[in-house]
Amino acid sequence: MDARFELRHSPLGRIAAIAGPTLVFLLFAGLTSHGTTPPESAAAVMAVLLAGSMLHAWFVLGGHYEVTMSDLHIVHGPWHRRIPLGDVLAALPLRTLDRGPVVQLRLAYGRQLLLTPLDRTAFLDALEAHTPHLEVHAVEAATRAAS
Repeated sequence: MDARFELRHSPLGRIAAIAGPTLVFLLFAGLTSHGTTPPESAAAVMAVLLAGSMLHAWFVLGGHYEVTMSDLHIVHGPWHRRIPLGDVLAALPLRTLDRGPVVQLRLAYGRQLLLTPLDRTAFLDALEAHTPHLEVHAVEAATRAAS
C-alpha cells in the first residue's frame, strides 16, 4: 500500500506562497494607477513577477513524499524525483537548526538527503515497512547545524 506524506513548511514560507500573488496584483495596480509607468511595461513586469510568485507557491504548497512498494517519490511543485527503495540504506531522525525535525537518508551511491515530512514517525515506519534492509536509527541525534 502506498503512503503519502505532506511536507512540513515554515509559517513564513506558507505566508509568502499565499501572499505573493496578491502583492504582485497590488503592485501592478499601483504602477498603472499613478501613470508613471506605461501600462504595457507594467504589465510585462507584473507577468514575470506573477509567474515567479506562482512557481514559488507551487513549490511550497504542492510538495509531498510518497512511499510505494518499490520507490520513494519526492515531489516539490514541478520537480519530481524517484528513488528506488533498494538504494536507501539508512534513515536517521535529526533536528537541524534551520529546518527543525528532519529525516536524513543515506543512499547507496554515497548521497544523503534531508527530508521534512510533517509526520516524521509515520514516514519512518512506512519506509521501514517497505524496505527490510533499511537501518533506522531509533534515537534522535543531537541538534546539529544543517550542512
